[in-house]
Amino acid sequence: TDFGVFVTIAPGVDGLVHVSDLSWTEHVKHPADVFKKNDEVEAVVTDINRQKRKISLGIKQLNDNPWNTIEERYPIGSTVEGEVTKITNFGAFVKLPDGIEGLAHISELSGASVERVEDVISVGQKAEFRVISVNKEDHKLGLSLKPESLGGEHSAPRGRRGGSSHERHERHDSHRPERHDRHDRGERPARREQREHREHREHREQSSVMQQPKMKSQFQLELEKHAARRSNGEE
Repeated sequence: TDFGVFVTIAPGVDGLVHVSDLSWTEHVKHPADVFKKNDEVEAVVTDINRQKRKISLGIKQLNDNPWNTIEERYPIGSTVEGEVTKITNFGAFVKLPDGIEGLAHISELSGASVERVEDVISVGQKAEFRVISVNKEDHKLGLSLKPESLGGEHSAPRGRRGGSSHERHERHDSHRPERHDRHDRGERPARREQREHREHREHREQSSVMQQPKMKSQFQLELEKHAARRSNGEE
């Protein structure tokens, strides 16, 4: 059927292998592309529902899931030979020796700009690809034909030229205290010197006023003259 394969386990007893349980790696569009009637198959019993009298089977469960160890077998930066199985407008799907398919995006097919995938690679062609990303959970493997020196975020030359963003950030921050110190050394003493100069001038002006003899009023002068005449017997 469109959704799977019915398998006779015993006379009158059938089990169903759902299309999603046919292969870990192959994208099966229709079970008829893989099996036909009267084929003998091996399968694993994955579930039994006594109430509904249904038995679920799996064929891919006969083998280990290759995606479970994808990161160990295909580490980022490693190279692997693959065969192009499908071409789309955004890239090429590549089948690896263990059946896993990866994607070489159109931007990873050449160091130069590529308008059409077919201009660089074709279905059935084999080539050495470099692993640039691995996602075990989503079953995604990113591949590249670019030279390593022209690679993306995983290439070493770019890291050597500019350093990581974390390193650039640290280098940038390392200069900040020096700039602030220069600012403090240049601005704050100037303001302090101006304040001290102003306070010194005000203190000098106050001292000068305090040292000047007080001006006597005309009334005080007349009193002093009058007292002097009386002491001399003039009055």
